[in-house]
Amino acid sequence: MADNQNDDPEQDGTGTGAQPDPAASEPQEPQNPWGDDFDADKAWKLVQHLREENKDLKDKNRAYEDEKLSEREKADRDLAETKAELDRLRLAKTLAEIRAKHPSLSEEDMEFLGSGSPEELEAKAAKLAARLKPAAPDGPEHLNPLRRQPTGGIDPTGNGRPRDFIREALRAAQH
Repeated sequence: MADNQNDDPEQDGTGTGAQPDPAASEPQEPQNPWGDDFDADKAWKLVQHLREENKDLKDKNRAYEDEKLSEREKADRDLAETKAELDRLRLAKTLAEIRAKHPSLSEEDMEFLGSGSPEELEAKAAKLAARLKPAAPDGPEHLNPLRRQPTGGIDPTGNGRPRDFIREALRAAQH
């Protein structure tokens, strides 16, 4: 064996026996990724200003495009935009009706329906709701005794003849 060969894994060849720190070689991320001089209020004002500026630029761009278009082209463009907005509103209305009809569907479930005609969406929603529908509850649908169908109460400690002690108590309280 050679005299300069290092058989000890603890030593790194420098003779100090220290292992290089793997964390020291990786770049450290700052605690605040936006920097120490980040001001949230200033950033929010900048975002609002940029949104207003963007809106103004869109309006100016539309006015510039309107100058180049004929009346017929403007009307066609406006008609196309109106149709797209109407389609979007009809889809939203259809999805709202489906949500009302199938309350077991969540917002995430509604995304799975995709697009299509209202009839297609309704059929997809019905299939999905049928798969997600839990088993029918064993108890009454309404827990409120004023809303559920009365079945009458029978006193098990009675004298052999069944009587409706709840109704008798209500009648006695009314008189």
